[in-house]
Amino acid sequence: MRQAVRYVQYIDNYKNLALRDMYHSKVPASIKLAQGLLESAAGQSNLTRNSNNHFGIKARHRPSAQQKIRAGRSRDLHDGDFTYAAPAVGVFRSHDDNFYDRFEVYGTSGDSYQRHTQLLTRNCKMGNKGCYGWIWQAFPVGGPCDIREAAQAYEKSSGFAPGDFFSGETTLPYYAACAAGLRMSGYATSKRYHKNISYIIETYELWRLDFDLIRAIR
Repeated sequence: MRQAVRYVQYIDNYKNLALRDMYHSKVPASIKLAQGLLESAAGQSNLTRNSNNHFGIKARHRPSAQQKIRAGRSRDLHDGDFTYAAPAVGVFRSHDDNFYDRFEVYGTSGDSYQRHTQLLTRNCKMGNKGCYGWIWQAFPVGGPCDIREAAQAYEKSSGFAPGDFFSGETTLPYYAACAAGLRMSGYATSKRYHKNISYIIETYELWRLDFDLIRAIR
């Protein structure tokens, strides 16, 4: 019950940011909110409270960081060994895959949502790990969507055959297809990431926000 209350509060607090970004970028508000809820523990994670980072976006390694890691000197890493992209203003250390991981810091939650949109809309080619821009064209709001072509393009790197994402189903609601696209493109390492995103969207009916915006701008 407490989690449901936190989730509803988070949705109320940030739905306008998600809708703003959907209007400008075509990334569904449902996807952004579900990712924000999951990645930030509804805004309550230590990372989010200390950095305004709602999406677990990591700072990148500078050459000095790469050298230290290769040499087994990861304990010598410091904040200056990492770089970040605007609108981020710094880095914050938080254990994720590694104890030395650094994450981008933002001045506001709005900046975090903006940076997330930048990451998800970067121009790139389907099949490349870390490439998400193709998803919103391949799986537009509406549905249903067939994920087979995309899943085959990523099968070698993701380890998921087309039928592995949703119990053999390959024609999915658009939001489930988008969630599968994020997982196959390497957004997260959890093997259930796409299912968790889809579950949140269905449980809180976040898809309604997507359709409301589309109707409003027609």
